[in-house]
Amino acid sequence: MDKPDLSWGSTGKLSMGHIGNCKLNEQIDKAGYIKLIKALGRGKKGSRSLTVNESFQLLHGFKLGVASEAQLSTALMLMRVRGESAEEVTGVTLALKQSVDPQWLSLNTTIDWPCYAGKRDQLPYMLFCAKALAKQGERILIHGDNRILRHRHHVGDVIKALGIVEVNSAAEAKSILDRDGVCYVNADKLSVFADIFKDLHQQLGLRSLYQTAIRCVNPTNAQLGIRSYFHRGLASQHIKIAQLLAQYEPESRVLIFKGYQGEAEINPRCSTKLYIFPWENDHCQSVDVSGVDQVLIINQPAGLDMLQGDKLLDKHLSANWLTILKGCNTLYLPTKVVNSDLEKESVIDKNERMRVKAIIESTLTALNLLIKPSLSLSDARTQAEYITKQSLPHLIRDISNPELINCPDQLNRLEKINNTDNKSRFVSKEYKRLSSDNKQEEPADAHY
Repeated sequence: MDKPDLSWGSTGKLSMGHIGNCKLNEQIDKAGYIKLIKALGRGKKGSRSLTVNESFQLLHGFKLGVASEAQLSTALMLMRVRGESAEEVTGVTLALKQSVDPQWLSLNTTIDWPCYAGKRDQLPYMLFCAKALAKQGERILIHGDNRILRHRHHVGDVIKALGIVEVNSAAEAKSILDRDGVCYVNADKLSVFADIFKDLHQQLGLRSLYQTAIRCVNPTNAQLGIRSYFHRGLASQHIKIAQLLAQYEPESRVLIFKGYQGEAEINPRCSTKLYIFPWENDHCQSVDVSGVDQVLIINQPAGLDMLQGDKLLDKHLSANWLTILKGCNTLYLPTKVVNSDLEKESVIDKNERMRVKAIIESTLTALNLLIKPSLSLSDARTQAEYITKQSLPHLIRDISNPELINCPDQLNRLEKINNTDNKSRFVSKEYKRLSSDNKQEEPADAHY
């Protein structure tokens, strides 16, 4: 394959966009705070949702000491029961943004990548995409919170396996970004509200609009942003939030999509609708595209033709697996296993490598379209394949036997062998099967 033109790869030449001209009223007293709660809780006929400025005052007033934790919790749960509006999420986002140290604004990042969902039965493979784009000249800040839902696989738990540095301050972030082009920061190092909302979440057992708002903060005013969601129907809310935020702060181009188990990466097993805002280009080469109200809508097809990687080994859920894929550890195989087990493990390994490759290429395709929306879908895919091949040669190095990949008959045959004459064999390994009928059960305190 000829080397694609990567001249568009860096967003360093993009303008920051206009500065929103809307102003927030920061003045709030105890009587005014009570009025906010009354507006939310007057009953079916008397209650209403808050405006952007009112929801900003709700959190800002708590920071100023005007309100108690009980008052804030009451307001959050009233909004939760009714369903938070885009205006309410926007106001809380602006209050969270105001609590961030202004020094973060000086980092000159190009991509804001929030990763807060955590994946249930798979590692966060989008980290490979961040590393690859950093090599292309992007400056990427990844932020998340690995202190919640410990049974999930969070970005903050595995970044060291790929050499991504966790930073604790804007000064550290600048140094690492200048050197590596990508770094990670936990939410509690960005805002004092992270600990407050984590404690409220544990005490109440319910999530709040914070989980959506923290994804939209963009602490460094990066030129490009990623917003993922899990539940259907949230795309329109995220689009409206992006439109409202543009009225108050520097405009950034945002990619919105339904993430893989809610995390900020593309699920290659199904088609994904991508929303890009704002979009002012009259020319777009992508097929199956529409644009309404400055929103570019692209239907990205599935990246896997078959149900590849429907089984996992325990090693596929450890950070060490990432180093294997990167090529730093190629000797991770059990020494004492029967031949059929070893053959089966090899088949499952290849299937998982194929799935990882599809996730990376699908996510990079979407990012390429965010960086340059005028690209055709096929060109964005070609760019993604080239970047994957150049950045992660070890990922596909061992995928050399296509007839074994995703071959149910082969796996079934090996399973039958393992199930016979158990007395003379080692105990067969247990394999995790991933399917909609057999999802990992959430613990009782899982509400994030």
